[in-house]
Amino acid sequence: MKWLILFAFFLIIVATEAQYCPVKYINTDGFIRLGSYNGTNSDCKTYAKTYYLSALYKEKWYKAKDHCEMKGMEFLTLDTLDESNYFMQLFNADRTIISDWVYIGGVSTLSKSLDHWYWLDLGERLNFQPSFAPGQPSGTHISGVLEYCLSVGKVSGSAYYNDIRCNGLDYNFLCQTRDS
Repeated sequence: MKWLILFAFFLIIVATEAQYCPVKYINTDGFIRLGSYNGTNSDCKTYAKTYYLSALYKEKWYKAKDHCEMKGMEFLTLDTLDESNYFMQLFNADRTIISDWVYIGGVSTLSKSLDHWYWLDLGERLNFQPSFAPGQPSGTHISGVLEYCLSVGKVSGSAYYNDIRCNGLDYNFLCQTRDS
């Protein structure tokens, strides 16, 4: 009889936990909202995102990912060419972004490669060719350190992608939320 009561108690707990859906807490303090995007990915599924620029925080690339997650967000990924073009227009139009590179969630498996870029959070290859700054991706910083991480920035007033040292300088970074 004791086992039957314990088993029933166990089933109640499992059923209760299965229906429990935790509320995800997102803290955007210290971030500037750049805009939102609604699109369709390569699997023909619709999705919505909101982009946030770290305004008060500068981190190394790998710490920027952790910072986004700590705030309940994701490191920025751009799922399609259409989303990339839309985002670059937003980035270009934002007057708060002056000249520094801004970290996003892409990494390369080969330095100097135009076509071996992956989104870290998704584990998926970029399904579009990024518009790199002139002379980029270089694969190597002037110091000789390899550049495997992705950033965006402005060159002569236009937004471009750039490969950058993962453990280089502390820069602002971009996070996103996936809106349902």
